[in-house]
Amino acid sequence: MEDKQYWGVCVGEGKEAEIVKVYRNYDDALQESMFFTHETQMPHTVMPVVKKKQS
Repeated sequence: MEDKQYWGVCVGEGKEAEIVKVYRNYDDALQESMFFTHETQMPHTVMPVVKKKQS
């Protein structure tokens, strides 16, 4: 099974960052991040995220 890269649009920094939405494509995540930043006036960033395995 392949590991796929996911990108999270996040608000906040470091371990306090909250993931707003997750994308498979970096460009889509970046575009959405700019949209969220413009709409909410709160800085949003794009960070790599790892899908957790369900137990």
